[in-house]
Amino acid sequence: MAVAGRVLVCDDEELVRWSLAEGLRSQGFEVLEAPNGKVCLDLFEEFSPAALLIDVRMPEMDGLTCLRRLRETNHPGQSCREPDQQQRRHHGTDLLQRQQ
Repeated sequence: MAVAGRVLVCDDEELVRWSLAEGLRSQGFEVLEAPNGKVCLDLFEEFSPAALLIDVRMPEMDGLTCLRRLRETNHPGQSCREPDQQQRRHHGTDLLQRQQ
């Protein structure tokens, strides 16, 4: 099966990371996993994933701080959409994806 793309999943809860990663792998994605924003930044720089699924609330570096740092580095061809208040309350996730 051809790889559908590389996705970075960042969540401090191992079961959440595993669940998301397995679901994505079953759909043909190559998945990288990070337990916090600091590791996420390192993996993002090294592997340039096509998409990032990130938890908002995490120890060491939260998801919003991580996304702000990624924006500051001006990754060409990428955009970031922050969740609105309702999404933050219900989902606690954000998305960074490469523009086509």
